[in-house]
Amino acid sequence: MPNLLCGAQTDVTGLFCTRGNERLHPYVTRTGLVWNPDNPIAKGYVQSLETEGRVRGLSVRVVQARSIEELDAAFAALSGERIGAVYVVADPVWLIQDKRAAEAALRHRIPAIWGHVPIAEAGGLLAYAPDTIDQFRQAAGYVKRILGVTTPGDLPLQYPTRWTLVVNLKTARAIGVTLSPTIVSRADRLIE
Repeated sequence: MPNLLCGAQTDVTGLFCTRGNERLHPYVTRTGLVWNPDNPIAKGYVQSLETEGRVRGLSVRVVQARSIEELDAAFAALSGERIGAVYVVADPVWLIQDKRAAEAALRHRIPAIWGHVPIAEAGGLLAYAPDTIDQFRQAAGYVKRILGVTTPGDLPLQYPTRWTLVVNLKTARAIGVTLSPTIVSRADRLIE
């Protein structure tokens, strides 16, 4: 599935770039990447994102965080290093505490991209994630085929086919970030 932000053949959000290598913000060259090492799926994402960022000429600073408190400390450290933007790898820890996660980024004036839409709705700057409703439709199609005659092992692996980009302009103003007009124009939803 092509990634709408980077055009790469990947199932994860690319680092701060759009097709044609236009970045989230044209002057960002130092980026942060925050992930939870307790999430076994995240390690592969981190390796892909580090590589993709470096290929695109970005300096990538990787920081681990297992809790909201560690996320806050990671943002404090990244803020002190003058990191231009941070991608926070999707994790249930952030999702179930969406408001606190968004507040941590806001407190440190971190332009963060999240892998969960509810975090942008709770005050995060930007979220780019698979469309949940579309994923349920795909799952229903699988169930129908399994209840029919198809053996589950014969079904192909499916990746999300629709992604949602949510941009929180209120948060952008609060932290003093001017987003690329391309990103704003491609948003599925703008939060004013």
